[in-house]
Amino acid sequence: MTKLVLYTYRNKEEFDKYHEKKSKEKFNFHRFNYDEIKDLLKYYENIVIDLSAVIYLTQRNEADIYYLHEIFEYANPENQIFIVKEELGNYCLDKFPFIFVETRPLFDSEFESKDNIKTNYIMERKTLYTYQDIKNVEQIIKYAQDNNLSYLNFSKMQALKNSIKVNETFIIDLTSVIKIATSNNMHILFNLEQILDHNENIICIVQDIHKEDVLKNMPLYFDNYQNINSCFPDLNLNETLEEPAKDTEVSLITNLSDECFRKFQEEFCQNLIGHQNFKTEFIKRLTNFRKLFTIKKRKVFSVFLFGESGLGKTEVGRLCSKFLSKKSKLIKINFGNYSSDHSLNNLIGSPNGYVGCDGGELCRKLEKNKTGVIVFDEFEKANRPVFDFFLELLEDGGYTDSISREYNLEGYVLIFTSNIRTEKEFKQRIPPELQSRIDFICQFEELKPYELNEYINYQINHFCKYLQSINPGYVLYDEFKKNLITEINNRNTNNLRDIKKIIEEKMIANF
Repeated sequence: MTKLVLYTYRNKEEFDKYHEKKSKEKFNFHRFNYDEIKDLLKYYENIVIDLSAVIYLTQRNEADIYYLHEIFEYANPENQIFIVKEELGNYCLDKFPFIFVETRPLFDSEFESKDNIKTNYIMERKTLYTYQDIKNVEQIIKYAQDNNLSYLNFSKMQALKNSIKVNETFIIDLTSVIKIATSNNMHILFNLEQILDHNENIICIVQDIHKEDVLKNMPLYFDNYQNINSCFPDLNLNETLEEPAKDTEVSLITNLSDECFRKFQEEFCQNLIGHQNFKTEFIKRLTNFRKLFTIKKRKVFSVFLFGESGLGKTEVGRLCSKFLSKKSKLIKINFGNYSSDHSLNNLIGSPNGYVGCDGGELCRKLEKNKTGVIVFDEFEKANRPVFDFFLELLEDGGYTDSISREYNLEGYVLIFTSNIRTEKEFKQRIPPELQSRIDFICQFEELKPYELNEYINYQINHFCKYLQSINPGYVLYDEFKKNLITEINNRNTNNLRDIKKIIEEKMIANF
């Protein structure tokens, strides 16, 4: 196999200069697309392929390196040219030593002398449309609804990619995805390119402050930007929207006074039986989060708890939520119901025109409940689009739903629970980029015998007080309590949820 020369460009300006020059000379430009690349290399001559997006993806998932080696076997160095961002050049030489012999600057004199290459295809770049702020988003959503257009963000577009009709027109907002991509997640741009390749009738918009980031990182797709009014002349963004009524203030761990936070620590450690090492570390990290949040260095506090079922993982969230608001229920999302292809729709709603476009489960519960604690249960059962959604949420401290309504979760405590049993399994099933965004990861273990007895006594006394609040004459006799404890111990179970059920069933039968 003859090795290839890899040509590099330094920035958007250099790419634009090259693109303009070679387009006039009838060069064939193409982006890397897994579905088409083999046929391109096999049957097309005189093509230029930008590898930047796929190399960013490979950096995050090096398992793709083997596949790329196989693909490049079809490359012809005589009439096929490969280009990449300069910052990726050395990585390509290191990971693909049998494919690339060297890198050269894009405007090397030898390279520019290749002016006899013909073409049969020139890729057309799009115009990027901009808007100013969230008030404009509300107006654009309304405009889309009135004109039967679908308005989506990146995560929703990704989830619907395979069900979109070729001739369907969508407005896709790139604001959230470009913010993630510029936070050292450039591999996400590759997924975005696959979506844009899939449908030519996509109108791309972005908040004005991020337009330069889009042009810089996607020069093969966009060559200019204009205000969205130039695309929709009858969309009047100068009208003032009526200010929405302010929501009731959310009870947040970050809003507690130092004295109140100390009280929280005492109650939390007292009421969560066992797990002493976890409690110590949890309080320590939560204390640090409150400080980092104050100086705007953290937005949310995330915890991932894994281990056998019934060890008290969900109880962590319940105790936090109960302290913040005794009247509100814990916000809990069970991902045992979120493993289908439509999981993301169920979570944050479907786009305009689809069933469920008024909002998903998470959106509805956030609107009803004003306690800043959320438990995401059985999280290992979620699928890839849901994992990608949480990349945005943990990075930005909020998210945008399917119709671009923004939800601010800054100051929230997010608790992910899982029945994954080992650290090895955790690393295999949870994407590494998501692992790196979790603030605290802990494996829950079975309670020690003395802790288990403490838990049994606690639940018996706790339920006894509840029954006495209903019937002040209720008496829990020592003999009955002793026999109940013996029966539980004879069942030889460490599942705290089962133990609590046994206690309640036996005591209510004697009530």
